[in-house]
Amino acid sequence: MSSVLDEACDTVAIPLPPPPTGMKVSGMDRRWTLGLVGLVAFALVWASPSSGIVSTTLWASPASVMPNTVRPLTSAPQPVAQTQPPARMAHAAIASRVSKPVPTMMARGLTPHAVPLAPGPRRSWGLYTACLAGVLLTLALGLRLQAWRALHKAPDRIVMTAVAGDGEIKVPDDFKPPEPKTFALPKGEELRVLLAALPAVPRLYLGIIVNGWAPSVANDDDGGQQYSIARLFGKKLVEKSTTPPATRPEQPLQLWEFQGCPYCRKVREAITFLDLDVQFFPCPKDGPTYRADAKGTRGWKTFPHMIDPNTGADLASSGEIIDYLFEIYGGGAQVPFLLGSNPLNMVTLFMAALLRIGPGSSYVASRKPAKPLELWAYEPSPFSVIARETLSELELPHILHPCARGSANRDALVARAGRFQVPYLEDPNTGVKMFESTAIAKYLYDVYALPK
Repeated sequence: MSSVLDEACDTVAIPLPPPPTGMKVSGMDRRWTLGLVGLVAFALVWASPSSGIVSTTLWASPASVMPNTVRPLTSAPQPVAQTQPPARMAHAAIASRVSKPVPTMMARGLTPHAVPLAPGPRRSWGLYTACLAGVLLTLALGLRLQAWRALHKAPDRIVMTAVAGDGEIKVPDDFKPPEPKTFALPKGEELRVLLAALPAVPRLYLGIIVNGWAPSVANDDDGGQQYSIARLFGKKLVEKSTTPPATRPEQPLQLWEFQGCPYCRKVREAITFLDLDVQFFPCPKDGPTYRADAKGTRGWKTFPHMIDPNTGADLASSGEIIDYLFEIYGGGAQVPFLLGSNPLNMVTLFMAALLRIGPGSSYVASRKPAKPLELWAYEPSPFSVIARETLSELELPHILHPCARGSANRDALVARAGRFQVPYLEDPNTGVKMFESTAIAKYLYDVYALPK
């Protein structure tokens, strides 16, 4: 089942390529969007335990799916002379619950030992949920469409413009890394950051903390050499994992994936949750390097695909990858519900994909670096999303150091860069080290994107 779903990730073509100037939505795009909304609505109806078309073997208890459930009647009640039906239950209500007309049987003096019960009325909460989800998705997609148009209409809003050049990797002469600003939105890019934050909502911000995250208060005696979100009166708030990875890989794991794939997102969330360093080989649509190699030379049919150089494991589906990671590097810990194989997981993954259609999913012609770049980030962060989307669409290999709350990589980044802020990029090909998401995106386009 998992491999079939992963194949769909590659063939349904969830990501749509962003237009360079303006946006014109074709009839096919509209039908595609409406089809996915309908798919999500149907999945919600099917997955709801109170829906009339629910799969009884999945949600209902054994007693509720037995059609021959009976109620024993040992004796016929004596007739009572009265003009009103009994206060406890009306005859009409009784008749609605049995398969034969009880009053007629009682009038003949019959004493049935068992009368089959007819199923009671079902509430259509699943249908209500589906309708509400459809309305919310329509509003979200409308916001996305309007913002996309605004983002591409104004020339001064397009910050990712490639400089002139051939195949040489060169930093622009006027380039200067920006000063990092904690919790500050880039001027003029507020809407872009807001849209990047939307996909994390249906996923309940999975990946914002590591496995076994536990905050505590400790003495502030490290001289600022370790990460802490708050320091006050000689104390600091410490965030650690009580269940760090059972084994840290000596070499980074290798993952072939692309940003817009919902099943790739699930694997990225698992990587962040387990705090594992991974080398990414982006495979955007029409990518000539890693995607072509994966489907051609290697013969892979689906994404994501992972190779563990430490054990030689070759894993070909999201479910297989996640089970492997939790078994080998998670100490056999139980896979969280939203990372498992269940209908709710599918629905939230596709909702997240719908809310972020396009960026990072289609190839932009680029130069290839000799060494992989290094990125400190974590999945739910909208700032990290912007940087990762750019790396993906430019097909730039990079090593991700996940920095969820409680991650050991937060302390490592403070020791390395003097502060903690994500995303943080180091480019060994140019020597550039920088913070700030939109500045990172512009830098990557200026240095690696080929001019049109």
